[in-house]
Amino acid sequence: MKKLFILILWILFEIHTANTQSPHGSGLRFDCALCHSSDSWTFNSKNYTFNHDSTSFPIIGQHATLECRSCHTSLSFKDIPSDCISCHVDIHQQTLGNDCARCHTSLTWVVENITKIHEQTSFPLMGAHATVDCNACHQSETNVRFSPINPECISCHTQDYEMAKNPDHKSIGFSTDCSVCHKQTSMDWLGVGIVHSFFPLEQGHQISDCSQCHKSTDYNDISPECINCHQKDFTNAKTLIIVFFLPNVIYVIH
Repeated sequence: MKKLFILILWILFEIHTANTQSPHGSGLRFDCALCHSSDSWTFNSKNYTFNHDSTSFPIIGQHATLECRSCHTSLSFKDIPSDCISCHVDIHQQTLGNDCARCHTSLTWVVENITKIHEQTSFPLMGAHATVDCNACHQSETNVRFSPINPECISCHTQDYEMAKNPDHKSIGFSTDCSVCHKQTSMDWLGVGIVHSFFPLEQGHQISDCSQCHKSTDYNDISPECINCHQKDFTNAKTLIIVFFLPNVIYVIH
């Protein structure tokens, strides 16, 4: 008789469980009272105490202003994807990948750190490149499609290369890799923007006017030998000064 009683209780429990199965799916393990009241199963977004931070998708920024059903289109909550692309239309047309969070935050779609984000690419924005409008380089049919572009200098600076006359880059046969002679961190093509590592412009040679040494438009015709520029200094030198530096004593011989 006792076994029959236990069997009946078990059957009743199974029937009750089947009739009260959560419409949110078997994977949900939260107290119903966090979202519902004893008065009604109707969900009231103003009264619920469920903390979404306890899930894998904390509700912050603009997401906090949304109605639950705008994302939870199905009562089976485990079927709701958490990746950006599932809810947001990709206006960049797959040119930047599916992860909106690489550039955007949940607070706003406005991107204010383009230069820093660009450091993650093969072409960090330095010098003058950091001041250029995105669409000046990413030229496409829309202003929001940022298709990958050729990072080689000549792909954007062909006109600069061909129009350069002092020196004449094209006739002399200069490299089309601008970074060979020009610093990517510079704001201009001249002066401190020139890579002069083959003849360091230091101390007295630290000049910004290239024409002081380069007298012609062919910048290859100058010798690095001192006498090439300092013949006049050598000829006019009349006094020889020799300085000896010894411990605690300096000898000067004229």
